Amino acid sequence: MSTTAIPAQYKVNSTLLDGLVLEYLHHEGYLNGNAKNPYFDHFENIRALLLEGKISSAIQVCNALSPTALSSYPHLLFRLYKHKFCEILSEGKIEQVIEFCRDVLAPFSQDAFPEAYNEFKRIMASLLNKQTDTIEKCTREERETLSSQVIFALKSTLNIQDPPFSSLIRYLVIHHNAYHAMKGIESQFPVIENFIMPSSSSTPSPAQTNSPTFKCDEKDVMSLVQTLGIHRNAAIESIVRAEGKISTALISELSKVPLNSDLLSSSLLNFAQCRAIINSNDIIDCKKKIHKKDPKELFGDKHEMFLILKNLRKLADEGKAAELLSSVNEIDPSLANTSPHLYFHIHHSLAINMIKNGDTSNALDTIRRIMAPISLKYPNLVREVKECSTFLTITQKKEKDDVMDVDSERIESHSIVPLPKLSDVSGPLFSTVFYKVGMPQSELECIVGYLLHIHNEYYEMIQSNDRFDNILQIDLLKLSDVENRETEIEEKKVENENKADNAQSGGDTNVIDDSVADTLVDILRVSREEAINLLIQFDNNLDNIFASLMS
Repeated sequence: MSTTAIPAQYKVNSTLLDGLVLEYLHHEGYLNGNAKNPYFDHFENIRALLLEGKISSAIQVCNALSPTALSSYPHLLFRLYKHKFCEILSEGKIEQVIEFCRDVLAPFSQDAFPEAYNEFKRIMASLLNKQTDTIEKCTREERETLSSQVIFALKSTLNIQDPPFSSLIRYLVIHHNAYHAMKGIESQFPVIENFIMPSSSSTPSPAQTNSPTFKCDEKDVMSLVQTLGIHRNAAIESIVRAEGKISTALISELSKVPLNSDLLSSSLLNFAQCRAIINSNDIIDCKKKIHKKDPKELFGDKHEMFLILKNLRKLADEGKAAELLSSVNEIDPSLANTSPHLYFHIHHSLAINMIKNGDTSNALDTIRRIMAPISLKYPNLVREVKECSTFLTITQKKEKDDVMDVDSERIESHSIVPLPKLSDVSGPLFSTVFYKVGMPQSELECIVGYLLHIHNEYYEMIQSNDRFDNILQIDLLKLSDVENRETEIEEKKVENENKADNAQSGGDTNVIDDSVADTLVDILRVSREEAINLLIQFDNNLDNIFASLMS
């Protein structure tokens, strides 16, 4: 946990990050639920076998899952065979070693790729001269890399996509490492470099096929080369296999980069608990070396405040608008002024719930006192006021005519925009209050914020734009769900204030604000002339207009 708030330039859209992290944890099998990758247990078994040096067993499991996966990647399969050779040799089974070389390794090395047979001859020379210490030994880190490459080959053959967060974190860490190397400076978060496993060998390449040659766009090739730091031939190969789809080629290349899944998963699980999107009992016990922490350990003396915030998220997720509003007002009475959009959306959900429960008078009061005045300051909310008012009018007509067979779901289906769900503001509300009460930030949130900051610095340094930021949702992650979202709102505020100043400078107290007239046209579906007459009649007082029309 970070004990200080994230610097302003490191802010991140926590709500979007919530979704990405939750999807990753489900996909990788850390949480209870049905979203888990169906091959997850097999991949974990292969990884464990390779880390233990049981190459033969790992190859058997791979072939059982997909007989063509390893043979499609001859460089990778040759490495596995070399390590299998070392495995048998370490057991002192010389006869089996010779048999394996004669029946498997020698025939394969002749046809695999040009360098394979020379490497085979070097191995055999070392064996015959009893210089087995010169044969490549596989360290723990190399086995981690090897397991990542084997799983990549299986996923590629089985058409299994990595969760988006995997590609995102690889991409950002690549830029992070490149930036600090070019600048010759140390990272503020040294742990970031450990998210990617060091690779002592090239990433696996598929066998050459006889498919028709695809003409690659040179711009796409250079984009992959410069962005990921890969060889030109690798970029061309990926684009050809992706049939020219640059986004598919990008994801394919990123999936070859070996992640330190234990370290990453520990950070993600701690983040998910900090954000109250999972509970401790949601986590599945596994053999991986993950260091998940209990919320009490994460928050210390602020654990009670965390429980209060967690309850806010629960109320929002369950759609309990009245209870949520009461709790928010106790914790943060200034929410209406500091986060008007959030305040509006909570009341919007509250009004919808009131209408559905038949409490139309209080719903009308909420629209008139809270929603309509806020929508005048922020015109992008006008449409939602109109929809809510329409829903209220239809419901009132239903009650008046005693038409009991009119289904509220059918009414909702005719809305121009979907009626709101309180769960939609769960993340932004949690973030807003979380920051205000001074809760410590999770390590992952600080790291991702820093990575996004470095991403900006990197492209500013090379004076270019990132053509892939929208593919990986980097552009959206940079739009903080609390602070940066208000930028457009503040600009609209200034615009409205300027209009007001211009009106006052004219000296006419009965000047009609165009934006107010437009609001009435949208909400009441009247002509512009009728809207202006209403404003003149009620002295520009919207409360009086709504009270008169809704009574």
